[in-house]
Amino acid sequence: MSSYFDHKSTEVSDASEQFSMPTQRDNFIQAVAEIEQQLINDVTLIVGDREFPADLREKAMSLIAQWHVGTHASLAPREEAVRFVAACRMSDLVERMHSLFHEVASRRVRTRFGLLSDHPRDMIDRRDEHDAA
Repeated sequence: MSSYFDHKSTEVSDASEQFSMPTQRDNFIQAVAEIEQQLINDVTLIVGDREFPADLREKAMSLIAQWHVGTHASLAPREEAVRFVAACRMSDLVERMHSLFHEVASRRVRTRFGLLSDHPRDMIDRRDEHDAA
């Protein structure tokens, strides 16, 4: 079920291998920022839905604000987030959001487009298909 976040983690891992030299740190951080931006776009689209639980929406937006490594909504990344990505060669945002979306799925919230799940893109597609019908 967690294929969305597993795929994002794999993308980060692949970027880590591609930019493995210490001199390529900035390129790695930029690659992670681009991966995270895709995640941020998807998460923002689904948590903004009127049927998404407000407390989980707040948690998701808080995670984005705290752990992104690119510039998002005119917010520069926190140095702690950048240091984590550089040192651990993984995205704390991806991992924390993965955990949050496990909570989303575990609540079994029924919406007009079906149950909320742990796959943001799938929920967006189902919602858009439902709303277009």
